[in-house]
Amino acid sequence: MANIIGDLPDDPAILKRMLAERDRTIEAMEQRHKAEIDAERQRHQAEMEAVLRRFYGPRSESFDPRQLLIFGLAMAEDAPVDVSVAEAESGETLVTRKIVNRHKHGRGVLPDHLPRIELIHDLADDQKKCPCCNTPRSCIGAETSEQLEFIPASFKVIVHKRMKYACKTCDENGIGANITIADKPEQPIDRGLPGPGLLAHIIVSKLGDHLPLYRLEQIFERQQVHIARSTMCAWMLACSDLVRPLVDLMSDRVRQSRVIHTDDTRVPVQDELVLGKCKSGRIWTYIGDEHHPYIVYDYTPDRTRAGPSRWLANFKGYCRPTPTAGTTASMPGRT
Repeated sequence: MANIIGDLPDDPAILKRMLAERDRTIEAMEQRHKAEIDAERQRHQAEMEAVLRRFYGPRSESFDPRQLLIFGLAMAEDAPVDVSVAEAESGETLVTRKIVNRHKHGRGVLPDHLPRIELIHDLADDQKKCPCCNTPRSCIGAETSEQLEFIPASFKVIVHKRMKYACKTCDENGIGANITIADKPEQPIDRGLPGPGLLAHIIVSKLGDHLPLYRLEQIFERQQVHIARSTMCAWMLACSDLVRPLVDLMSDRVRQSRVIHTDDTRVPVQDELVLGKCKSGRIWTYIGDEHHPYIVYDYTPDRTRAGPSRWLANFKGYCRPTPTAGTTASMPGRT
């Protein structure tokens, strides 16, 4: 203590200046230390929130550390990413992928597979003359632009004319004309009115595009073609009988799988007894394994285990239901 006091100058002004410098140094050290502590605290808070979002946040807000490299080298220059930490957190090796903008704004290039119909727009004869010397001008080229157009589907009547042949010689000799007629190609509905294209359109619209038959009836009416919804329903029933062997074959292939994934989807069905009321039916989806990659649907009027038990009667593998509340109890899974 005596040595420290002995080293101090006797001038009070110098002592005040030394004390002021010491206070400034201590204050600067405290501010720098506080900034480092705040930065460290913010970094740990951000890391903790990222982990919580990843495991417990909604799917739309889930965080994957690989997203840090989504901008490739451009982001690495501005904010370098610790690849080892990101790989340890994600459990996978990070791979920087090239970002492709799939939804560009502005006019794009029209697909090449679409047919092109050329419309030539020419000048009138009086416009082809030169306004200066009245001499006919020569064509030096054309300016081309493309426009995407939609041509609505239209009905056509296919007239099947089967040619008939007879033998005049045999007919004159009284033996008989020996008449024969050309065969008609097989149709989905024998002696039915609809063609294959119309049936396919109705089935895809009903089952693929979820258009009710009464809406299809209204759409057809706009083209002055009346097809009752009851008629279309009968056509769909006939087509279901036609593809039944294929569905049965696919079902047998799915049942040969070691593992079948299945789940049910609720569908409203009109109640025949109460007008304007719907009851809940079920469509069961059966998905085969990688060696039997088929998907088969089966309808049941309720959610009891009777329907799946019937469909899986000859199944010897393992049935994996979707882990939702109440589903496991109704599934006839077996090992």
